[in-house]
Amino acid sequence: MDMKNDVNENRSDADYGGSDHPDFIREKIVTKKNIRSEIINYLCKPAAGGLVFGLTAAVVFAVFSSVFVPQNEKTAKLPEETEAETAEEDVHSELPQNQKELEAFISQQIDKKTQEKKQTLSETVQSVADSLEKSLVLVEAVRKDMDWFSTSYDSEMTQSGIIIRNTDDHYYILTGCSGILDADSIRCRFPDGEWVESRLQGYDTAYNAAVLAVEKKSVVHPEQIQVILMGSTASLKPGAPVMAAGSPSGRIGSVDVGFISCIVDQISLTDTTIRGIQCSIPVSASGCSFLIGMDGNLLGLYTDPGQTDESLNSSYSTAYSIEDMYPAISRIYEGKITAGLGILGQDMEEEIRSSAEMPEGIYILDVRKDSPAYTGGLQEGDILYQLDGESILTMEDYEKKLTKLLPDRPVSISVYRYSKGAYIKMELKITPAVRQG
Repeated sequence: MDMKNDVNENRSDADYGGSDHPDFIREKIVTKKNIRSEIINYLCKPAAGGLVFGLTAAVVFAVFSSVFVPQNEKTAKLPEETEAETAEEDVHSELPQNQKELEAFISQQIDKKTQEKKQTLSETVQSVADSLEKSLVLVEAVRKDMDWFSTSYDSEMTQSGIIIRNTDDHYYILTGCSGILDADSIRCRFPDGEWVESRLQGYDTAYNAAVLAVEKKSVVHPEQIQVILMGSTASLKPGAPVMAAGSPSGRIGSVDVGFISCIVDQISLTDTTIRGIQCSIPVSASGCSFLIGMDGNLLGLYTDPGQTDESLNSSYSTAYSIEDMYPAISRIYEGKITAGLGILGQDMEEEIRSSAEMPEGIYILDVRKDSPAYTGGLQEGDILYQLDGESILTMEDYEKKLTKLLPDRPVSISVYRYSKGAYIKMELKITPAVRQG
């Protein structure tokens, strides 16, 4: 023990860095490092920092998500998918499960669509009918007669008319010829109920149509008058809905609705041809009626009792195309007259003409009795190929030539006539009569 202490006591001051550093010696003895604590501190500090950072990031993310993410995006997906799934389930639940249910389902859908179309058509018809009230007039023709006892009395005829033109001085009204041509006086009742005197501007016996003129100064309420527009036959198709107005039922002021059955390309009338509009509308032979489109335009005229096609059934009738009549109506406006021969002609199709070895020209279907053609020697079955020196190949050629002729002036006519198995040429002289229009 004493040796050990002596050794410690005999160490030189150099071994400890000198006697002048007592603090350094004290520090070495008192603050000796713990290696285990250092290792624990080294490992735990990063872990603690990561934990703090993670918690901070989580809080910041939650705050920023609530601020910048729209609320509807967070909740929209689930409801939409739910509604879609629900709608799909409803559709599948409504679909037919067997053939019988399928047929019933299809029938129900067809009935629904049909009712919708009927409702739309009904509303359109009502609208057109309302507008027609400003265009339709009542025409009254009065003729003075004498009975067996030489007593004078008035014979009256009434029918429908429609306002087709408006000028500075006159309104022009289209109506039928029946009872008009030999009338002593004519008057019209306008939409406001007032009767106004009118005069016959002109007529066309081929169409059985007449045009009346009314002075505008005699009309008290012109604001209640509407001129109807002319429609086009070219745009019409079978199945299109149309309306007959005027007196289709036999009563003036009546209307009826139907559908176009077909367009007849060529109806032979006296000295002319015209397109016909055949419809599923029964039209009375009495009075005068008009065919109206669903756009409210005038399409055709019913004036001929023979226009009802009895070969089909009584519910079909044929109106004359107003578009084809308009050139003749325009001539009436201008006070011009047209010459006429009194024949019913028809164009010949090239295939038929060639197969029958017939010459070119128009085929005469009929010759009206007491007409210039009848007294001049024309016959049914003749083929007219020349008129007053001009070639005639179609009815259009014939009609244009008639507008250039003067009544009461004889003209030369060239025809082919079938005799003894061959066609022979014949030259005739005929004096045309007046066909106004």
